[in-house]
Amino acid sequence: KIYISRGEVKYRKVIEEEWIINFLKDKGFVVCEMDGLSLKEQAILFYNASEIVAPHGSALTNVLYCQPNIKLLELFPFNYPDWFNVSFAAHAKVNYFYLFGKQANPSRNPPIYNDISVEKEKFVNFYNSKFDK
Repeated sequence: KIYISRGEVKYRKVIEEEWIINFLKDKGFVVCEMDGLSLKEQAILFYNASEIVAPHGSALTNVLYCQPNIKLLELFPFNYPDWFNVSFAAHAKVNYFYLFGKQANPSRNPPIYNDISVEKEKFVNFYNSKFDK
């Protein structure tokens, strides 16, 4: 089980990342960043994952290496639906889920530059209903 952190980025940060990481660690997740990993290392990481939670970003192109039927939860900024990774998820036959964050950085335009602000209760309820079975 892996959580993909965007690390030190200028935009699309997960504002509540600390509590998300703590919640997921209690569920057996390991936190990973793609920076510094070779393509082979990234492919192995995704291939061996049974569950993945990640903010929207290029790291999710690695979903192509996932085994079928794993669970993937993609976190989006408010009002930014980008279904690019859905194609990869469908090709890999993974169980794809998504959540939109609440509004953050409303002055940033376009919305792709907004940070991701996840509502704790919404996230926990979603995870418990879809993943923790």
